[in-house]
Order: sequence, then structure tokens, then C-alpha cells
Amino acid sequence: MSKEEVLNKLKDIVGEHNVTEDVLVCVSYAADVVPFDVEKDNIPIAVVKPGSTEEVSRILKYANEVKIPVFIHGSGTSFIFSSRPKKKGSIVLSTTRLNEIKLNEDDMYVEVGAGVRNYDLERFLSKHGYMLPMNIGSKLISTIGGAVSVNTIGHMVDACVGKPADHILGLEVVLPTGEIIETGTKSLRRPAGVDLTKFFVGSEGLLGVITKIRMMLIPEKPRIFVIGYFSEEEGIGRAVSMLYKSKIPPPMYGEFLDYEGARQGFKLVGLEEPKGAVLLLTFIGDSQEEATIKAQKAINVLRNEKTYLDAYMVESREEQERVWHVRDYIINLIQLGEGGNFIGIEVSSPLSRLAELISYLKTGIVSSLNILRDVPRYILGHVGATALHMMWVIPRDWSNDKKKEAYKEAFTIEKDVNIKFEGSCGETGLTAARIRFFKEKYGDAAYNTLLKIKRALDPNNILNPGNLEGEGLWS
Repeated sequence: MSKEEVLNKLKDIVGEHNVTEDVLVCVSYAADVVPFDVEKDNIPIAVVKPGSTEEVSRILKYANEVKIPVFIHGSGTSFIFSSRPKKKGSIVLSTTRLNEIKLNEDDMYVEVGAGVRNYDLERFLSKHGYMLPMNIGSKLISTIGGAVSVNTIGHMVDACVGKPADHILGLEVVLPTGEIIETGTKSLRRPAGVDLTKFFVGSEGLLGVITKIRMMLIPEKPRIFVIGYFSEEEGIGRAVSMLYKSKIPPPMYGEFLDYEGARQGFKLVGLEEPKGAVLLLTFIGDSQEEATIKAQKAINVLRNEKTYLDAYMVESREEQERVWHVRDYIINLIQLGEGGNFIGIEVSSPLSRLAELISYLKTGIVSSLNILRDVPRYILGHVGATALHMMWVIPRDWSNDKKKEAYKEAFTIEKDVNIKFEGSCGETGLTAARIRFFKEKYGDAAYNTLLKIKRALDPNNILNPGNLEGEGLWS
């Protein structure tokens, strides 16, 4: 099958203006935020933008007929290598045109196309008095389909909000072979027993293309914002552990910045230098009074930590927006300050080992560093959910091979730390860059189970091939 024949067939399905073979466009859709370049052989032959579930179905049926690899692209904000093509002669299927939002307040749900940006959905729901139960760091450009496909809530606390799977009533999905299925219900009573909705939420685009999401409406709640400062980063780990033990309802948002990262971020947005390492908490309640009571109880608990410096409710909207902006966009701010590219990993631990994990990230991993030993590194992340990011900023002028080796080293460290601390990766998925961790953590039987499920649904290995095998990074 020639390239020209493939392009003509795709144009026949979605229209000429929704298919491009321009090499610059193809490279941009093949890339993500991973710092090294796209491999030449993995540049897709075309980017195709279906405008309906039926068009997605026709594309996948055709891909199976002629054995063309298909890689799904929301916005390419993944930093775990998952959205990059890993096979020669592939096409990229962009969900950009699947952008419809339908509000159904009579039945208390919203139906949304997979290509809708999280920020746009958040604003739409907020306008109608509802909240989006996720706060993705890249929400300005990332898509709801991408968030659901990895089951991430981003910068929110699982114990307070739950995962997206807890709020999704149903999905429309195109299987790798082109069949269209609908899962779930339009009732607020979700299915018991076998529920294919949860089968596809978090499947990382390996088992089907999610085209439409039906999500329960959650009324917006009053919020109170708390900022705390500590003389040592480990103190924040102990303080969060104490918050849970005190039986205060978990915050919706519990974020952490080490002192150096906070210092740089505060400076870049025009804030005074922080007093120490930073803890950010957001409490919600059915009333402003209830949220305030939770926040005050939390501050009282924080004062018992020996490294406590200060904590208070943030009453100035300007201060709240600027400080929370620092955390939400700290990666971009630090990259700007350092003039480099970031590599980020995610590690977590049981609650009782949270302070130990922070200490280990500060000093314990130094002996494991090689190529990353002398580059700036920072600790930040979702401390309220016992998950943290270690972030390195590498020089932009490093060679492609050197950047790739640094990326491998970082994810080897991530694997070792998560196994050492009995944690996992709760934000951005477990395949592609993390497949070595999955195998070591869960064993061959678990990995082979995934392979069998993938083969059963995708016999020709058309959809996102190579991610489950760790191709392009570990092989």
C-alpha cells in the first residue's frame, strides 16, 4: 500500500482538509514534552483529524486492513513518552475535532468529546455552578480524553476527590478493530459487577479510542486556601501525616514546593522570597463556614510540627492566585529560570514514610546519579496524595543521545524509588517509559495478562504499538 493510497483513503474518510502530510506538522504531532528529538523513522506519514466517532471507526477498520500503526494524540502533553509514534509508516489520529460539550442538568451529567481541552471544560462547568474533578497541570492545552485515558486528577488529592473513574458514568469507545461500543449508564446509579467503563478509563489508549465521556455533575463548593512554611522539607511530610491522623477531612489540594523551587517561582511571578519550603492546601465544604473550620483545624495541626515557621488562610485573591499559579506552572517557571529542559519523575510512598521519602529524594538518590548528578534538581508535587515529583533541568544544548540517556537514568531511579518505598505512579500512567517498573513491581504474570488483553482486542497491534513493550526507550 503506497503512501499516496493511504492519504487518499484517509481524505475520503475525513475530508481533504483534515489530513496533512506536511513534515513539520507531522513532527509536531509526533513530539511531546520529552526533551529529546523524534526519531526520523518514527515521523508519521500523516496526521488525521476525525470529526466523529464513525470516522474514527472507519480509520481503525482501514488501518487493520492495511496494517498501519495508529497513535492517538490529544495535545501531546505527556512526559512519559506515551504519545510518540514508535513504528515506521504510522499515522497520528488527533482528537482535536471531537470537541462537543452537552450539559444535561435534568439527569445531572455532562457529555463531552475527547478532544475538549480541560481548561475549556473547567470554565464551562464553572459557569454553570459545577466543578471539574481534576486539575491537570497542563490543563490550558491538555484534553479530557487524555486525562481519562490515564485516569488522572492531576493536582488534586485522591482521598478527597476520587479518581476520574469514580465520576464517569459511561463512555463511547472505538475498539482497535473499529467496532463502536457504549459503556455504563445514564443513571446516577452506576453498574455493579462487570463495568466496561472502568476497563477503558486508565487504559492509556492501548485498548480503544475514547471518543465521548459522560461525567457526573459535581456542584462547585466553597474553598479556603492555606499556605504553610517549614524550615525543612521533611517537616511537610510529617505535617501531612499528622493531618490525616487528626481525622480532619483531606484537603482537595495538597501541594509541595521545596525551598529552592519556591524561591525561583516566587521571584518570577513577583512575590517576596518564601520563608521556607512551601505547603499549599485547599479545603472545601458545603458552606464557607465549614471550609473555614477545616482550614483552621489544619493550621492548628501544622503548628505541632517542629520545623513549622508559619501558616495562615490566604485572604487576598491576588496572593492566592499568584502562589497557586507558581505551583501549577512551576515546571515552566523553573525551565525559564534555568534556561533548560525538564525531566520529571513521580514517586509515592505509604503515608507513614512520606517524610522519609522526601529525605531520600534530597540526599539518598545522589549516589545513584550519573549523568544527572551535576544538573539542577527540585522536589515538588502532590504531597497531600503522598506523591512527589523529582525534577531535573538539563541543558538545551545537550546532544539528543545524551538527553535520552538522562531520561533513561531518571526513569530507572523512579522505578527503584517506587519499589523501595512501596509506591507507584498515580498521575501519568504505567506503560511506555514505566514498563520496566510495571514488570518488576507486579511480575511476569501481571504483565502477560496485559499482553493477552491487548492481543484479544487488538489482534493486529494497530493501536499505540510499542508502548506496552517499552519500545523506543528501553529497547
